Amino acid sequence: MRILRLYPALLLGCVMACTSYLSADDTVPQHPERPQRPQEMRRNMPRRNPLMAMARLVPGELKAYQSNPTPENYAALEKALDTAVKANTAKQKARLEKQIAELDSKQAKLAADFLKQVKSGEFKMPERPQRKRDFKRPGKGFDGKRPPRPTED
Repeated sequence: MRILRLYPALLLGCVMACTSYLSADDTVPQHPERPQRPQEMRRNMPRRNPLMAMARLVPGELKAYQSNPTPENYAALEKALDTAVKANTAKQKARLEKQIAELDSKQAKLAADFLKQVKSGEFKMPERPQRKRDFKRPGKGFDGKRPPRPTED
């Protein structure tokens, strides 16, 4: 009689162990990535390709030349690129000249605002952020046990 009760008990135990094993969450929790510093973000950003900027100026002529590379299509691409570059250069020059013309007035306004805030006492230099070091807690290599003292003879 005892043998007949042992097998179902073993089978039931194995089933319970297997179901708990199979239902367990196998994924290890990932540590959230720390936010990047501005320098790292700038360093990791892709650099702008100046040739792609040229390609964006004349997409139609470029596509026509790449599909059918003939001297006529190349001449049309060359002519369109030349006019597009001249127009782009003129636009950038106008924008930069406008920025240069406004530079003196912007700097003067900034200086006046700064002096106004300093005089009224609103401007405070930000304090240097404190390093977060917990001296009460030992380092990672410390397991909580002191090394054994050498025995004296």
